[in-house]
Amino acid sequence: MMAQKSDEVRNISIGKKGPNVYLKEAKERCLKGDSEQTGLVNSIDKLYANLETNCVPLEAMEMDFNSYETFLDKRRKMMAAKIKKYYYSL
Repeated sequence: MMAQKSDEVRNISIGKKGPNVYLKEAKERCLKGDSEQTGLVNSIDKLYANLETNCVPLEAMEMDFNSYETFLDKRRKMMAAKIKKYYYSL
């Protein structure tokens, strides 16, 4: 339950911010070592790994709503590669 509450608080703090804003903020918190605000993703390596695990391109840190189609294209390719890798591991 604690993680759920922490995630809820974090999600509320993100609100309607664009990914270029909240991902940069997350990166800054990781660089500062602010583990109270970052939760389990408390280092740059963990942040990048989390984005990769969730098929979110690193470029999303610089993207705004005008880049949404580019984001979807990059994410679709990342997801396809992840599925292909898993399929061939069976």
